[in-house]
Amino acid sequence: MVRSKRTSPHGNGYKYKRKTTRQNWSLADIARAIKAVEDNECGYQKASSLYNVPKTTLVRRVKGINKLSKGASKMMCNKKSVLPQDLEEKLAEHILKMEESLFGLTYLDVRRLGYELAEKMVLN
Repeated sequence: MVRSKRTSPHGNGYKYKRKTTRQNWSLADIARAIKAVEDNECGYQKASSLYNVPKTTLVRRVKGINKLSKGASKMMCNKKSVLPQDLEEKLAEHILKMEESLFGLTYLDVRRLGYELAEKMVLN
C-alpha cells in the first residue's frame, strides 16, 4: 500500500487531522470578546457570534468562574501543571533528545522523570 508523504511537525511524514472542535477559537478572538463585554460594547451573545467564541466559555472567562483558565488562556485539562513552563519545556527537549539517540522512553519512564524532577524542585 502506497501512502502519500505529507509534512508533519513530528517528522513521521503524515499530516495530523484534529478529531475535535473543542477550543477552536484563537487567543486573540477570546481576548477581544472579553474586552468587548467588559467595556460594555456588546453583550455575551453578540460578542460570542462576532468573535466566533462559545458563549458559555465567554461567560465563564468574564465572570472568572474557571479555576485554572483565566482570561484569554487555553487549557484543555482540568489539572494544573506541577512544573513551571520552562522546566516542562526542558523535560520535553530531553525526551526528544533521548528519542533521537534511539533510546525511546516509555510512558512510565516519562512519568518517572517528571516525578523525579518535581521532587527535586520541592527539595531546592
